Amino acid sequence: MKTRFVSLLVLGVLVSAGLSAQTKISGTLSCAKADPMNSIETGDGSGTVMNLVKVQCTWTKTFDMAGVAVKDGYSVSASEAQAGKTKDHGIHVGTMANGDKYYVHFQSTGMVKPDHSGTSSGTWTFEGGTGKLKGLTGKGTYKGTNNADGTGGAEVEGEYSVPK
Repeated sequence: MKTRFVSLLVLGVLVSAGLSAQTKISGTLSCAKADPMNSIETGDGSGTVMNLVKVQCTWTKTFDMAGVAVKDGYSVSASEAQAGKTKDHGIHVGTMANGDKYYVHFQSTGMVKPDHSGTSSGTWTFEGGTGKLKGLTGKGTYKGTNNADGTGGAEVEGEYSVPK
């Protein structure tokens, strides 16, 4: 009886470990100009500008999650820019090839030039999904670029898991 209990316990641990196994992912996002883009100077003498933007993006280097390819999505973010430095945070809503959705919270810091080009780096966390991605968890990092024409992109790396 004791051996059977230990065997069941070991089997349970192995099954639960399989349920939470992380799968590595990486991809590249290409993003259009922000639409809308709202900027407000704070007027506090520091030169700080607060921005609220929505940006449409497409995966140009894709990956699969739960056997389905990522497709596109949009990000809504708030940023603070002062003296060429930026702090951003926001939410990305992504769509899979089959129509399932996933939700990401992200934050970054970066540098911006007078022509509005720049770079950033940050972290992100999956906050759930629909369909095959229900219960999605994971996290990762990204490096972003902004071009002077308002377009941009990001190199994304991380890991995810979904309950089986």
